[in-house]
Amino acid sequence: MKKYYLAALFMAVALVGASTPAAAQSKDSGKAPDKEGSPASFVLTSPKNGEVLRGGQEIQITWDLTLDKEITEHPFGEMEFFLDTAEGVHLRITPQLSLKARTFNWTVPNISTKTARLSLQCGIEGEGDRFRFFQTGTFVIQALRRGPAIMLNAMPEAAKAGDEMEISWTANLDGYTSYDVMVSYDRGAHFHKAGTTTETRYALKVDEDFAGSITVQIVSRRTDGTKVRSLVNRDATIRVGDKEDR
Repeated sequence: MKKYYLAALFMAVALVGASTPAAAQSKDSGKAPDKEGSPASFVLTSPKNGEVLRGGQEIQITWDLTLDKEITEHPFGEMEFFLDTAEGVHLRITPQLSLKARTFNWTVPNISTKTARLSLQCGIEGEGDRFRFFQTGTFVIQALRRGPAIMLNAMPEAAKAGDEMEISWTANLDGYTSYDVMVSYDRGAHFHKAGTTTETRYALKVDEDFAGSITVQIVSRRTDGTKVRSLVNRDATIRVGDKEDR
């Protein structure tokens, strides 16, 4: 009897192990549990780990994403990509995308780094629970030696509602005559023009009732119609507190 009992036990263990699906791992994938406990996955297929890109190059970001249908089919489901580097660049590179999107055309910023990495943030707009996936490796960006550029100067780390902030920048744009000062109140998803100036400074007035964060970008148009934009990184965002907190 003992022999038959042990054989049946071993067979049961083998059947349980065979019914568990293997989790295929890709070196460019990230996994996280969704709200229901089932696995959510992200696979970045371009740019690849170790790839060398150049500033100004246009590439197509491609990926695969698996989430629960309750999230992907939600009317307010959205996602956006960010570029991060070990040097402190934290740049949102896409507008708000549908969770069904799987490609995005990207113009690589003109920076030099060997630690570039993309991350994907997604969830339901207006809700607190969000997913964050990271590229597991890094890729290289080589800046153009020469090229038009606008660089924001250091800005205040924080401000209060009602303040007037001095925004300044440097540029190597020969023949340019004006700059548009663009501001975003949603981490760079949407920008609108706060004003235009022919100088390399601008007094930005913060609304009396505003509290949150303001991201600043300077844009100038070239004679051929193309635009030059300042890099949107962590230093381009100012936190604004309530006026009553003074």
